[in-house]
Amino acid sequence: MTPEIAQSLGLGQPTGALIASVQADGPAAAANLQQGDVILTFDGQTVAETRELPRIVAATPAGKRVDLVVWREGARKSLTLTVAKMKDEPQVASNETTQTPTADGPARRLLGVQLSALTDDMRQQLGLTDDIRGVVIVDVADGSPAANDGLQQGDIIEQVARRKVSSPADVDRLVEQAASKNPPSILLLVNRQGNEIFLAVKVGKA
Repeated sequence: MTPEIAQSLGLGQPTGALIASVQADGPAAAANLQQGDVILTFDGQTVAETRELPRIVAATPAGKRVDLVVWREGARKSLTLTVAKMKDEPQVASNETTQTPTADGPARRLLGVQLSALTDDMRQQLGLTDDIRGVVIVDVADGSPAANDGLQQGDIIEQVARRKVSSPADVDRLVEQAASKNPPSILLLVNRQGNEIFLAVKVGKA
């Protein structure tokens, strides 16, 4: 959780643990936790930052029902979760892509990334399953806002400003909208080697 991400979510302080993905058959899904929720408290303990949550959960006995407070869509929400032992999921390795970059657009001018639609050939190159949807980053300019805020070549942009994207044009449109805000920043959900992460990227000047 960074100040930029907290701001984009309407959360006053950069506190809590942001959920990037929810396993379909896990205890989080059963408790109605959702992607984009920020866990503020777990079993009565304040979660000041993401790295504290695994320690708190590990110290909680399996089978115990615990109360959570999450931040969702600008408001606090109380949930109850039953703790269970989770199996580790294997990660899928990916390779860098050589797909032809897209033409100049807001994403390239304002973020410093070149994008490509996610084609079948691209899926094969990156080792992606058919259920992954989004737009591929094929190049990140050195010193650009995207590079400074952690975007990488081969990342799959799945959401921009909490909206799903399926084409470079979708990303361009939402980036251009973000450029008019003060301060100009945008929240991205990125799939990187099978792991979903949120990144807040400052939008540069045209």
